[in-house]
Amino acid sequence: MKMYFNGNEFIIAATERLGPEINEMQGFDFAIKGVIADGVTRTYNFPADATGVFWAYERYWGTPYSATGGSLSLSLDSQDRLVGTFSFTGSNGNRSVQVSRGAVDLSGFITEPLTARLPEVTGTGYMDGTVVGGPAPDPTFSATMVTARKIQDPLGSRDYFQVIGRQWDDDIAQTQSLILIVVPVGTTGTRFELSRSSEVRVTYGRVNAYAFAYAISGWITFTSMPETGRAAGSLDCMVQRNEDPPFAIKVNFDISDPVRQP
Repeated sequence: MKMYFNGNEFIIAATERLGPEINEMQGFDFAIKGVIADGVTRTYNFPADATGVFWAYERYWGTPYSATGGSLSLSLDSQDRLVGTFSFTGSNGNRSVQVSRGAVDLSGFITEPLTARLPEVTGTGYMDGTVVGGPAPDPTFSATMVTARKIQDPLGSRDYFQVIGRQWDDDIAQTQSLILIVVPVGTTGTRFELSRSSEVRVTYGRVNAYAFAYAISGWITFTSMPETGRAAGSLDCMVQRNEDPPFAIKVNFDISDPVRQP
């Protein structure tokens, strides 16, 4: 759980881990403008005064349900203690969830760079290319850490292969950019058309900053499938966060799983 100021926005992020992987989580993100540390309780309405997202673990990833109605009542005192309540309706396309009886009680701000949460097992190889039109200040994507692993779904659904390229900004929140490729076990073929509902899924994330955008069109082509212990190929797609403008990802990758290397 974290709270910090990003410019004039007050950020609250709470995540419950369901498993050890980056995608195995659920939680809440809130961004509120005009928060004053005077101990007075104020109410902020969604989406006019604040943004809110509930991340539900669905289909190998946290699906964002953005607050379209409801409110958040908060009090921040001079000792940096935050208390409050929230409830809202969250929407994602034609699906919705109701969040009720939410409560917040946090103390202390992030004042030093966070220690990046590293995966226990990393791979070898590369994922390089561009992310054009997205939230990162530099369109160049060159992963400083790569992972290729077989994952057992924590909710007992279909196991999958996870391929990730990660890079970190040198900022107070240690913002991590990542490109995640999910391939369910038993998937056949080597070239896949991408969409929000496709079997092979691609996600772009800016952890602690932007959240996640999902592939809505494009293709991924494998020259080596992850089940061999080596995931290699190319990705050329458009991704989109909620109803934001889409942006383009184009990368090549060749990543080996240290446990399942051929």
